[in-house]
Amino acid sequence: DGNLYRGMASLGVNPTFSDERSNLSLEVYIFDFNQDIYGKEIIVEWYNFIRNEEKFDNVEALIQQMEQDEKDIRRIFSSMQ
Repeated sequence: DGNLYRGMASLGVNPTFSDERSNLSLEVYIFDFNQDIYGKEIIVEWYNFIRNEEKFDNVEALIQQMEQDEKDIRRIFSSMQ
């Protein structure tokens, strides 16, 4: 639709869920977005690198880190305004 949205992305192999190193995936979380865009093409532009991918002991630890990542990334975007 030509609009710019902010969010965060993970490019990697999801080591918390799999030891398979050949399944590279890109996951994008668009902040404050609630539309069905499955099957649509998007362009992802990288702004900043936050941290390396890591394997977490459990899903809860992964979720906690992702929540912290979101706070950190939103803070970066808010400093740009």
